[in-house]
Amino acid sequence: MVIKKTYEDGWDCEPNFSEAVKTLDWIKDYVYEIKHCVRESDINDMKSEMIDCLKEAIMCLEDVNERNQWETIYDEEDDIPTDIDPSGGYGLHSHI
Repeated sequence: MVIKKTYEDGWDCEPNFSEAVKTLDWIKDYVYEIKHCVRESDINDMKSEMIDCLKEAIMCLEDVNERNQWETIYDEEDDIPTDIDPSGGYGLHSHI
């Protein structure tokens, strides 16, 4: 497992998730048709485009590295190593 720090509090730190979701947006009209009992699209086009879209989304998801563990940094002080004094010196008594 690799811990990666990020200022992002969502999943923007993992671009493959965003790409997969953007890809799924391509079929939102078809999803609407199916959920709301509307039949406007050609069945062959709908089927092939949905399959292509889902395959593309799966490819994006397969590129997600599960070994990465994301940790959110909430302020800049969280990013400072513990042996560095915030005033710029090393150790707790570096100013002496």
